[in-house]
Amino acid sequence: MRVTFVVPKEDDRENPLHQFTQCRVLPPVGLARMAGLAGKQARVSVVDERIGSDPHNGRPDIAVFFINAYNRERCLTLARHYRELGGYVVLSGAMLANDSAQPAQYANSLFVGYGEECIADFLNDYHLGKAKTVYYSGNEARTYGRTEAANRYMALSVAS
Repeated sequence: MRVTFVVPKEDDRENPLHQFTQCRVLPPVGLARMAGLAGKQARVSVVDERIGSDPHNGRPDIAVFFINAYNRERCLTLARHYRELGGYVVLSGAMLANDSAQPAQYANSLFVGYGEECIADFLNDYHLGKAKTVYYSGNEARTYGRTEAANRYMALSVAS
């Protein structure tokens, strides 16, 4: 199974405040952590379009996108592209807790809340052919393994 984690570039690079957006100051650590939690059962790649990576050379089985207010349109364009290629699309990002109606039209599954808390359950369900439409985070993240006795780790959170 090939899983690609994608951070789309920002929509409005002409905005003079673009360099100060949250994703420029603090990269999406949760997405990188999800990639690490996916484990050895999946071939994982992380693509960050903000630094010129090109994720569109192949078709992963699963494409996980980090969506926020700054990259929303680009993310939905890429999600549509991967679905047209027959890939399974997952959207993850804090904005989904408040606004998931439009993004849900472009994804097979959504991770609402902390995606790193959802990734193991999703991958187990996907492997069994029973992936859910929406996954909600709890309070812990697990590594992906095909057993219920998966390793457990406390969820990463940033103090404000």
